[in-house]
Amino acid sequence: MTLHVAFSLPQRGVNIDVELPLTGVTAVIGPNGAGKSTTFDVIAGLLPVRGATVRVGQRDFNSPAVPAHKRRIGYVMQDPRLFPHMSVEANVAFGLARGEKGRAVEELKRFHVEHLRDRMPNTLSGGQAARVALARALAPQPELLLLDEPFVALDAPARAELRAHLHTLSTPVLLITHDRADIEIADHVVVLEDGHVVQVGTRAEVAAQPRGLATELVG
Repeated sequence: MTLHVAFSLPQRGVNIDVELPLTGVTAVIGPNGAGKSTTFDVIAGLLPVRGATVRVGQRDFNSPAVPAHKRRIGYVMQDPRLFPHMSVEANVAFGLARGEKGRAVEELKRFHVEHLRDRMPNTLSGGQAARVALARALAPQPELLLLDEPFVALDAPARAELRAHLHTLSTPVLLITHDRADIEIADHVVVLEDGHVVQVGTRAEVAAQPRGLATELVG
């Protein structure tokens, strides 16, 4: 299965056209303002763009346009964005059908936070909130998981623990990161610069002839 994304936003200086294999973990790297988060927002359906192409396998999300909540794409950002008025378990179960609610506890167990199921988000540490956000994104069994630097505010042990979970997932992951340790566990790397894709390949291929930020982070 592959992901094909193509769109143009001249007002932002972004012109993206890339096709990727959807297997394992793909690191998406580039300097601030390169278009990484914009690309994720287009993939997720949060930023509609006229004439865009977003295709996951055989599913085309733009002909006609498919709203974000029907794309089966999980998305976790730097801010976990948990619903403050809901318990941890209710957050993870949000949007699941009544007969699927058990998956909320299964995902909390995956990230070793099932004991927090009755807690409210404002009582969680940063690492706990990040785990709950990942559990919520995975509970609906998405076809693709987008991670926009979700570990950046965490301490090193928490980052290492959550990073280790990524290769246990059956869901393909696209991960925006500036952390060399994240890139070291990636199967593929996409390099963006000035709103364009300047390199895409396996980590070994990118390391052999790095371009853009890859010259500093991949090796």
